[in-house]
Amino acid sequence: MTATVSQARDAMMSTFRTAWLADAETLAIPVKWPDVAQGEFPPKTQDADGNPSPWARIVILHNPGAGGQGNLSGDTGQRRYERFGSVIISLFAGIGGGMTKLDEMTRVAMQAFEGVRHTATGVVFLRVRPQEVGQDGTYTQVNVLADFEYDEVR
Repeated sequence: MTATVSQARDAMMSTFRTAWLADAETLAIPVKWPDVAQGEFPPKTQDADGNPSPWARIVILHNPGAGGQGNLSGDTGQRRYERFGSVIISLFAGIGGGMTKLDEMTRVAMQAFEGVRHTATGVVFLRVRPQEVGQDGTYTQVNVLADFEYDEVR
């Protein structure tokens, strides 16, 4: 169970996307995906109460300086390289009643990663936790952080 950086990234984004689209509370909430042109973010729409519409963003950060070669090459000449980092799901909701919506979004984002291990890639998620950021302009923000690790063999 090893992965390239690209395969691991795809597995991480797929993990979040599957959970996000499977929950009725978050199904219609747009997500800003890295490297995908999706129009204007944050959305300029409003909810039924006139508050700015909620939205989310996913960022995957490999830790610089962490990991490295995990073993000496064996008889096949292959080496294992350890990869570590964090997935950050930034959640935004309008300040007029947004904490209820943020709580729902946080629940879905946390449950997407808690206890998950991808068998095909070996990506494991650890230490999933919420981090309240607070208000900025018309939005309130909560980040969900999930540490990850996997091995790349080459």
